[in-house]
Amino acid sequence: VTLGGVVMMRCDMGLESVHGVVVMVGCDLSQLPNGQGLMLDDDNDAVRITGEHESARPSIIDCCRLSMGEDDGIDQDNAKLQVSHTRIEGFVNEGIAASGGGYVSVREVVISGCAQGLEVGYGGPVVHADSLLLLHNAVGIRYGCDYPTGHRGVLRLTRAVAVNNSDSDYVNAFPEAPHTRPWKVSMECSLVGAAQALLALEQWARCGGCGGAGAAWSAAVRGDHHACPHAAPTVRAGHGGVGLGKGRRS
Repeated sequence: VTLGGVVMMRCDMGLESVHGVVVMVGCDLSQLPNGQGLMLDDDNDAVRITGEHESARPSIIDCCRLSMGEDDGIDQDNAKLQVSHTRIEGFVNEGIAASGGGYVSVREVVISGCAQGLEVGYGGPVVHADSLLLLHNAVGIRYGCDYPTGHRGVLRLTRAVAVNNSDSDYVNAFPEAPHTRPWKVSMECSLVGAAQALLALEQWARCGGCGGAGAAWSAAVRGDHHACPHAAPTVRAGHGGVGLGKGRRS
């Protein structure tokens, strides 16, 4: 299924695929189901991708906006998925929820205003997030979920930023899993919980007309006024603590 430039709003669910391949480019999905923000436990996801296609091709979500939903922005379950250049905001549960298995690639994505921004849930999903910004969620990143079915997932963050999330920027809901296998959660060249970078990153999130999210992200990281006039020059690699250019494993 290929969708280009499609607007969906006030539907019970935006799009659901089971063992299919979905390509969404330039789509806007919002107010699912009605924009009231009341949780009715009715699986009101913007996008739900379940199961891998027999061709092993991934589903693709690129240059989209997903907003105001009463469940998840993207709910992935045992599927291959690539999400890029996309903004996800205002979901009662997760911005992106990965579970079951499969592989999720997240690149140049902003997630805000959700209960959890990015969640690696039950089963064994493998998630790699690069150039990801999470802010103004309750929890920025969560390893583990509420289902007691085992957590074998792997999360790798590169050039990711999680700041100003109200409860926590990072939560390990099942500490015994990553601690017995430390490679399950890794953070490289990422910044988690550094409030001093907030101004620059918020300006980056609002940035428009600078050649796309990639150019704006690069400019914010470099503190480059010329590449991105909206970015403040405060985000640079540090020598101590967790920050850009400083790797950490958890």
